[in-house]
Amino acid sequence: MGKVGWVLGLIAVLAAQKRPPKKELPLRPAQDTGGWRAAAPPFVRAVVLFSQGLYEESAEYFSRAAELAPGSPAIHHYLARLAYHQGDYIRMLTHAEKAYQEDPKNLWIALGYVAALELNDQPTQALAVLDKLSHTFPTEPEVVLRLAEAYRRLNRWEKADAWYRRLQHLGGSYEETVRARVQMWIEAGQLGRALAIVDSALAAWPNHETYWELQARLHELGRNFPALAQTVQRLLAIDPANSTAWAIVLAYPELFEEVWGTDGWERYLHAYLVPAEVKYALLRQVDFLEEEDYYATLRMLLQQTPTPEGWDLYARYWSRQGAWDSAAWGWKQALLEDSLKLSWYAPYLYALWRLGGGDSLAKAVEQALDAYPGQGFLLLWEGVALAQRKAWKEALRAFQRGWNLLPQPADTALLQVAAYYQACAEAALGAPAPQTVERLEKLFSPPVGKALVAVIRLRYGVAELSSAPSEPVERPSPYREWVEMWRALRENRLEEARRIAAIADTAAVLPLEMWEDIFTRLGPSLLGAAYTRWRTRAEKHYPLANLWRSLP
Repeated sequence: MGKVGWVLGLIAVLAAQKRPPKKELPLRPAQDTGGWRAAAPPFVRAVVLFSQGLYEESAEYFSRAAELAPGSPAIHHYLARLAYHQGDYIRMLTHAEKAYQEDPKNLWIALGYVAALELNDQPTQALAVLDKLSHTFPTEPEVVLRLAEAYRRLNRWEKADAWYRRLQHLGGSYEETVRARVQMWIEAGQLGRALAIVDSALAAWPNHETYWELQARLHELGRNFPALAQTVQRLLAIDPANSTAWAIVLAYPELFEEVWGTDGWERYLHAYLVPAEVKYALLRQVDFLEEEDYYATLRMLLQQTPTPEGWDLYARYWSRQGAWDSAAWGWKQALLEDSLKLSWYAPYLYALWRLGGGDSLAKAVEQALDAYPGQGFLLLWEGVALAQRKAWKEALRAFQRGWNLLPQPADTALLQVAAYYQACAEAALGAPAPQTVERLEKLFSPPVGKALVAVIRLRYGVAELSSAPSEPVERPSPYREWVEMWRALRENRLEEARRIAAIADTAAVLPLEMWEDIFTRLGPSLLGAAYTRWRTRAEKHYPLANLWRSLP
């Protein structure tokens, strides 16, 4: 344990509330009673200020009292306490030693002296004082505890353990003493001794959760996983909501999946006494449930105890299915309940973009930036939202700030989207940056990256966007059709462009910008009946896009 930590525990004299009035010996005043009487008013004033935490204000009055009664153990006792709070351990030792010399039989003055010695790296002298105290106060738990801790700091484990056992017999806190002994033997590297102490405690209190928790942690330290699983099972039998047990389960999901089997795992997912947050955490870990069973369990939990974490699981489930509307709704619910969960904004904004972005994306980005104004990934999404509205200059400023503030590593999907829209913004302004194109080509697979570069070049009439010479490449659909359609449009071969668009329609879902090109460059007159059919399909995939407002 840390130096200051054990000293704070040891120095009862430095914590007034830990001083039992019935056991404390009176602080003997100075021998010259006249001096003490004169020192009493400033001393009382100083103590009042000190008890209020006004240490600097009390210092003047303590000093005045010490001048009037230099031999008072009470005054030096408080001057030592004041020095401790001021961080002056040498001065603390000076006053604590003076107080002890004046009144060596006062328990709390002696303990204060012990603390001062230990803070000044004099453990042997501190142990000598404690040894004297043990003869004067043989049944005082505070003295016994300090002796145990003193020997422990000196790595004299057996002596320390003997004093801890004596403390237990004196009626000290049994549970705290067991914890201390266990921790000591862990520090000593003797897990067997620590386990023996816990086993002894469990023999006396077989249903005591604390001791089972200690045993579980010891088995974990010893990498004894079969015993760990048995102990966790016993803990959950006593208390199905035990946090230590579930923390271990979630740390070793494969172990407990093997021990419990599918039926046992599902039993806990449906057990009434298992906390909802644990069930959601278990759902994050399981990979053996069928999709239908997984979703049914998740819906049941959300109906019983809806939580932000539950809605996040709901959203992630639907994102895996490609149902971006349901996914976006789930993350929206999660953020409504916990708007400061930064990690949920990234998938939520991506889901909105997959639905077309538009004003919904812009509004969500604005709200996120209000909460986290300096987040690079949010600034990139701001650039995307601005680029969709063709606010090119503002988009480029957002992109520049976003890339500068973006941590590494970052989400690949966001990087792809941001690089594409940044390239569009630069091309629209006639000043494409080669490094942007290089980033775009690196983020996508080579055929897709080069196809997007070609589309951007054709779309915005830029003669040369990439610094690298173009190379023949087999472009995947629908990017191949997108490039060919634009070449036909540039050469005013509108029927050919319409034919290519019809071929692309048979492929997977088209990018939103490709639909925009089809509808705005070809229009209802060329597309005929296909216009309404295609628009219905496109609007279903991208319901949030602003495109639909401007189309006939």
